[in-house]
Amino acid sequence: FLIASPILFLMGASLVYFFFTPMVMWFFLAMQQVGTNDQVQISLLPKVSEYLSLIMTLIFSFGLVFQLPVVTSLLTRVGLLSSQALAEK
Repeated sequence: FLIASPILFLMGASLVYFFFTPMVMWFFLAMQQVGTNDQVQISLLPKVSEYLSLIMTLIFSFGLVFQLPVVTSLLTRVGLLSSQALAEK
């Protein structure tokens, strides 16, 4: 468990950093509207603190979600969870 836990957390963090972050940034940039004289212009005004907060929240969340196999294994080993209970759900 000591080896699997940090590896799984890093896998979740890497997924966010290399896959979801570019998609999120593309989405926010696509929300910009470059207007002409008769249209309203919507421009992105990013803040470093908001960017870091979003990315760190996503990394932490995905890292925790990737810990579910470790938690499931521990609960099974302790006896609080059985393979039959997992198969039924």
